[in-house]
Amino acid sequence: MKTPISKSEKILYIIWSSVLLAGILFFIFYHLFDMQLYTGNRPCGFKYIFHLYCAGCGGTRAVDYFLHGKLIRSFLYHPAVVHIAGFFISYYIPTTLRMIGLIRKKINDMIYVSILIGLLVIIILNVVLRNVLMVNYGLDYIGECVKYWI
Repeated sequence: MKTPISKSEKILYIIWSSVLLAGILFFIFYHLFDMQLYTGNRPCGFKYIFHLYCAGCGGTRAVDYFLHGKLIRSFLYHPAVVHIAGFFISYYIPTTLRMIGLIRKKINDMIYVSILIGLLVIIILNVVLRNVLMVNYGLDYIGECVKYWI
């Protein structure tokens, strides 16, 4: 039985399509002009005060590596970037197939909720693991805070 597509689903799909289009255009210009993401000279306040990594540390470099196709490096700098890309694909492809009528049944929203909860868990584990490994064992693959803990 075909589940009707609600107005809110259509609006959400248009928003995600706009995000995808903007991402594709950014990717094209990023490679066309051999761009690098500007990180600026402003240090992270959390890192500056506590000499520990915050939940967002490494995110910009992870996006930069992801855009260059270096998925393992991207994952090491911040696993949330690869996870978000996977979430986007797992949402967008089935929704597109449903919109054009190739899939009839709506995918359970709890799958997406589970993926988002997984993202939160990944971010928390990333912060805890990264800082515990650095403080207790001197392992810091980013290499910016370990000098305070050795």
